[in-house]
Amino acid sequence: MNTIIFDIGANQNTNLIDIKKFNEFSNTIASSYQYFFNGKINDLIKISVDLYQHEIPIKICDYKQAKSIAVIFRTFNFEEFSGKRKNEKRRVILDTLQDSILQMCNKFNLDKTPFINA
Repeated sequence: MNTIIFDIGANQNTNLIDIKKFNEFSNTIASSYQYFFNGKINDLIKISVDLYQHEIPIKICDYKQAKSIAVIFRTFNFEEFSGKRKNEKRRVILDTLQDSILQMCNKFNLDKTPFINA
């Protein structure tokens, strides 16, 4: 069983027209990523990437202070995303998820290998 839950979705404060549909789509991608992940990080049970429209490109919260949940706030261009084809959208979500996680690994000096292998 995988030890970390992955979640990625649009923040409720975005101007996205159909936020529920976007979140269902993005979390399907996160579930696929989770299926292939076979690592473990002590004290970390969930990584949540919260996409929003903001001038701050990325903010990574300390999971040790947040009850073992790493929250990564990340700016995202929803208009550009909506103009892409379905396979391109999948790739954008997957790349955004993995890049966010790798930046978190850098910040907390965590091993990136299990995330890269997923």
